Amino acid sequence: MIDSSQNSGVPSYTPPQNRGGDWEKIVAFGCIKSINKNEKKHTDLFSHLAQINENEKKKANADIQHLLSFLLASDNL
Repeated sequence: MIDSSQNSGVPSYTPPQNRGGDWEKIVAFGCIKSINKNEKKHTDLFSHLAQINENEKKKANADIQHLLSFLLASDNL
């Protein structure tokens, strides 16, 4: 049985939101990151990157739809 009252020498992990301060979670490129709201420049950067990624997805989907419409309209299938 492990005696949990003794410190093993390994520091325990404390999630960012439990370290004090005002934190928020943001998602960019599929990754969740906790950012201190006081570090607004970092939050703005990740939000901007996430928006770029979303715009690229929309453009790619529109390109695919256009290509499929073209192929269906012609006898290339």
